Amino acid sequence: TATHPDAVALQRVIQDFSLPIQPLYDMMNGFETDCAEQVQLKSWEELERYCYSVAGCVGILAAHIMGAPTKDCERFAVVLGHALQLTNI
Repeated sequence: TATHPDAVALQRVIQDFSLPIQPLYDMMNGFETDCAEQVQLKSWEELERYCYSVAGCVGILAAHIMGAPTKDCERFAVVLGHALQLTNI
């Protein structure tokens, strides 16, 4: 049970929009990566995982919040997140 005010607020949003939990954990991994002094990715696989954790999972959560939680929308959100993150890099 959440007790911190931020966690209580997040718990309500998760429930209200039926958000999947895994993308939230994945986003936290992205935050952790971004907190490093220098992000060094050694392979395309690492780059794809990074793009997912800082952008793709955000798109999945947004799709659920906007009422489009289908697998097709989630796949599109991940691809769009990758494209936007690569553009940002």
